[in-house]
Amino acid sequence: MEENELVICLESILDYGDIYLDQSKVDKNYDILCYLRDYKLAPEVGHKLGHFLQVKDERVRFAAAEALTEQQDATYIDLLQPFVFDESSDNIRIRKMVIQTMIGQKWQLKPAPTVQPGPLLENIVITKDYHLSTVPA
Repeated sequence: MEENELVICLESILDYGDIYLDQSKVDKNYDILCYLRDYKLAPEVGHKLGHFLQVKDERVRFAAAEALTEQQDATYIDLLQPFVFDESSDNIRIRKMVIQTMIGQKWQLKPAPTVQPGPLLENIVITKDYHLSTVPA
């Protein structure tokens, strides 16, 4: 089986329904998403995984975000950018991972009314050209 066929097969067995109360289905989705991070995803598959960035289970959200950041492809910036500004305690790990990826990959934020150059966190700023950058301590 080719890698692309394997990815399509794995994506096809993900459960996109409201499965929050069925822990076995949540665990299955989590396991599949963790496995998918090791493969190159076709853009249509990657965008489908965006669904899992909105589910209630933080592990599943994290696994989906990780699968997308591991692609090292700015194609997914629209899906991931909201986490840069998400200060909720539910998404701390995801926010940190997305910010680190954006800095490392030199991804540019999409301009929006809420995206302004200047300080973002204690040691991270949004530059005038909408990149994230660390500030020396």
